[in-house]
Amino acid sequence: MVDCGGVCKACPTCDDGIKNQGEVEIDCGGPCPGCPKTEKPSRLVTILCGNGQIDRVGEIFTCFKDSWYIWLIVLVVILLLLLRKRIKKAKKSLEFTNLDRERIGRIKRLIKVADLALREKQISKLKVTCDRIEILYNGLQSERSKRKVYRKIKKLNNRINNFKS
Repeated sequence: MVDCGGVCKACPTCDDGIKNQGEVEIDCGGPCPGCPKTEKPSRLVTILCGNGQIDRVGEIFTCFKDSWYIWLIVLVVILLLLLRKRIKKAKKSLEFTNLDRERIGRIKRLIKVADLALREKQISKLKVTCDRIEILYNGLQSERSKRKVYRKIKKLNNRINNFKS
């Protein structure tokens, strides 16, 4: 017979709030009734919420307050994935813009060469220069770039037509 209670220690029970007498968890398992089955939290929930225990909707917001920086990183990654195509397109557009700037500069220099050839009546040099201007103009990527030099090319063309008459 076990001597417990009275002047001795209290006998272990299944409701003493202590994990004792071979219990699997506090007051359950072993000699006590089986422990209630609890789902193990997923690894993601554990990482994002510390202990990973979210029983009620309100606890999600507590979890969010505790680890807002991780949620912010997740949000940024999602946004970057969504914007990746637009970023690539913008980079490509910038490359074309730089190429167009270079071509516009070359066209302006060639227009000066063509004007000089026209004044000096060097027709063969004028034809070669105009052909190079046309190739560069057709290689411009954006309409904006083409509008930038169109008037200058048109003025050159008018001077050439006046020269012929």
